[in-house]
Amino acid sequence: KLRRINNCSITITFSVWFPDHVPSRSLRSNHGCHDTNKCQTTLGVQTDEINYKEIIEGIHQKHRNKMRKMELHIRRIRRTYSDKLKELRIVNEGRNRTLSDIQLKLIPVENQKRALLAEKEAIEKQLGEERKRSHDLMTRFERLHTQLTRNGLISIGSRSFAQRFSQ
Repeated sequence: KLRRINNCSITITFSVWFPDHVPSRSLRSNHGCHDTNKCQTTLGVQTDEINYKEIIEGIHQKHRNKMRKMELHIRRIRRTYSDKLKELRIVNEGRNRTLSDIQLKLIPVENQKRALLAEKEAIEKQLGEERKRSHDLMTRFERLHTQLTRNGLISIGSRSFAQRFSQ
């Protein structure tokens, strides 16, 4: 097989020698050989004049450096976002305190609003009664005025006064 590492070629050969005579037994056991001395396995490696150990060590070093840079980058990101998260928590706590204060102030305001609405209803009711009473008084006054004018007891000038007053 031929493998390439950084444009360098390595040739690895693996060969098994079988005798001329192959028995009928399975080839898996001892490669079909009765005598293991006749069956030989060889492994040969041919390389260029390159020190692959140094190349592999360089690759490992580059990998370590990149991993270190990534860890630093991850730490920076964590630090940045943890600071932002801390600021957001502080802002959130402040808003929660403000909302709590508003809610605590809202209870007396609600009670005061209810009291003012009840007072408004009472005043409107009283105003309605006063208008009704005023209307009754005006109708009585007009009846009295008409009776007196029929009897001739009130002069014409006072009639205009009564009309102005009723308006």
